[in-house]
Order: sequence, then C-alpha cells, then structure tokens
Amino acid sequence: MSDDRKVLERIRAEIGRDPLLQFEGDTCVSLSLWNESEPFAGLIRHHDDAAKQRVLLDIARLRGLRTLDIHQNWLRSLPAELGGLQELRSLNVCSNYLGTLPEWIWSLNKLEFLSVGVNNLEAVSPRVSELQNLRSLFLHKNRIRELPKEVLQLRGLKTLSLYLNAIPEFPGWVSELPDIEMFSWGISGITRFPREIAAWKKLKYLTLVCCQFDNLEGIEECHSLLGTRLHKNKVKQLPRDWSGMKLLRQLTLYQNELSELPDSMAGMDQLQMLNIAWNGFTHLPAWLASMRSLTWLSTHHNQWADATEFERLPARVKVVREHPFGWQPAPMWNKLDYT
Repeated sequence: MSDDRKVLERIRAEIGRDPLLQFEGDTCVSLSLWNESEPFAGLIRHHDDAAKQRVLLDIARLRGLRTLDIHQNWLRSLPAELGGLQELRSLNVCSNYLGTLPEWIWSLNKLEFLSVGVNNLEAVSPRVSELQNLRSLFLHKNRIRELPKEVLQLRGLKTLSLYLNAIPEFPGWVSELPDIEMFSWGISGITRFPREIAAWKKLKYLTLVCCQFDNLEGIEECHSLLGTRLHKNKVKQLPRDWSGMKLLRQLTLYQNELSELPDSMAGMDQLQMLNIAWNGFTHLPAWLASMRSLTWLSTHHNQWADATEFERLPARVKVVREHPFGWQPAPMWNKLDYT
C-alpha cells in the first residue's frame, strides 16, 4: 500500500466515512471533506477540535494534492503543516470560523483558485499579491473593510467575489484588473451604480444586488455580459440603449422600482431568462412575444392590467406568475457567485 493510501486509511477511520478523492496512480491529487448528500454538512463538521486537527495534519501528508476542499466544517484554525502542500492549485476553506487567514496561504504560489468566504475575516493581507497564478478569488460574506490595492498585482485574475462585506464604497480601482470575467458585489449602501465596471471588456457574469442606486447607467456598455443579477436595488429606470447587449442570456431585475423596459431590448436575441418580478409593471412589452430565445419569464408581484397579454407569448416560454414558496435548488443560471 502506498504512503498516500495509508494516510487515507487513517483519515477514513477518523471521520467514519470516505472523503471524495481523486488519484493519479498511487498519488492522491484531490480531496474533499464536503458531504454532497447533506447540504451544509462537512464530513468533520461535528467532530471535536482535536479530531479535526488530526484529520488536517494527516491531509498535510498528502504532498501531491492539487485540490483541497474543506469548506463548511466549522474549523477555527488550520495547522501550519498544510502550508507544505505546495502543489495545491485549488483551496476552498469557506464557511468556517477562521477569523484570520494563516500566513502560509500566501506561500502557495501555484494556487489558481482560492475561496475564503464566510469566515468572519476583517482584512486581507497585502501578501495576496504573492499568488501570481491566482485566477479566482472569493472573499464573500466576511467583514472586510478595505480591499488591499495589492490585488491589482494579480493580473491574471478572472473571478472576484466581494459580496456582503463591510467595504463602504465601491473600490473603483479594481476596474484596472484586465481579465475579470465574473464579479460579485452586494448588500451595500452604495448609491451610485459603479460604471467603472464597463472597463472590463471580458466581463461575462455580474452580480450587483441589494444596493441603493436608482439607475444602471453604464451597464449598457458591458457588451460581453452573458448573465447579470441586479435584483433588490432601487432602480427606477433602465438605460435606453441596450442594442450592444447582443450576448446577454440571463437578466435578473426583480424587486426594483421599474415600470417599463426599453424597446431596444427587443434586439437581445440571445436572452433566454428574464426576471422582472416585484416591480411596478402593468403591461408586458409587445416585443417580448418575438424574443426568439426566451424560455423563462418571472412576472409575479406586479400589477398587470390585462392578463390576456400573456397569451401572446410563445408556448415554449415558462411564465412564473406566482412566487414559488418552499425550498428548491437554485437554477444554475442564477448561481453567479459561490456561497
């Protein structure tokens, strides 16, 4: 039996079940302590702290690991020995209770994916700039008050999630990152739509939710967008010219203060899913019936004056006219940030 398999036998004995593993030959290259069959349950979530540390110390012996997922395990600390996993490309420690990040994380210079969301973090070290191979950085649902400008040195960064933090103003300088494809921000007091994001010419997915701005001036310049979530803001009027948004497939505008959609949206031939629920609409735009890619439309909680307008929509369009209560999995098209 190889050394990795001996280590994994100890880990199995400690946690009482098999973790999710991938091998290349006798080398374990991927390990996950996430219990896919039980939402919100890591495999060592209910173990005592001593048992958790024993498992983590054994994981640190798997020197060929490239992917490590230990999120949602109620971890309060990570042993320094994990810093020896210098082959790691992907590290997910989100949804724990770390409070601060260990310094050894910044020495994992092969990392391409790092998720540290939901950890009660108040700061990010300027040493984040040492992760020069980083492509995805998830900092969501923390208490971070300021994003260090050293993030600008991550020139290959494609995904940045800052959703639900304590940063008081939108850091416009992040628009200098040249390759951003996915960005997430939300539950914030900002009163101005950050039109700096139009500088991201590769931006595909955008989440800007639960803010205080009343217009989206600048969004129409984001011509590479495929999907965007703009719900629970205070938007009263949309930009008039959406003619450049030819690639947009999903648009979520629910729970704003809108009463009309601009006619220029009729040219968005790729639009598949549109959510305009919880607004002030009274009539459906006639052009919706001719949207050739539209398959899903959410319209509940509006004051529709003429219900027969919905009969003009093609049969392929699923119309959600009542709020679907109860738990159900989020559709993947609406999952633009990771929790």
